[in-house]
Amino acid sequence: MDPLVEWAERDRRRALALMRLIFESDSLRAGYLDRVDRWSASLASVMSARPGLDASASLDATVVATAGMGAYVAGARAWVSREGKDSLGLLFDQAFVALEAGPMPV
Repeated sequence: MDPLVEWAERDRRRALALMRLIFESDSLRAGYLDRVDRWSASLASVMSARPGLDASASLDATVVATAGMGAYVAGARAWVSREGKDSLGLLFDQAFVALEAGPMPV
């Protein structure tokens, strides 16, 4: 995520405009989320292919990869909704900390 964060920090106005366009357009958002889903599947495949893992590792890897990519999307959406006023890198960090903390009490 460092290249995305660096680009957003370097050209905040352009990055915000592009990301807002993606999140506000049904077709662009669908394409973006499809790409995120493919990244998640690729990541899960790599994770579950590690030597010595049993069959349940595939599901575990899919859950972890999907949750991680969800944190990435949540951080990006938060950055857009806050008009880029907060650091994108900080929001990504906060999203992953929340993921690591586990479920919120209800």
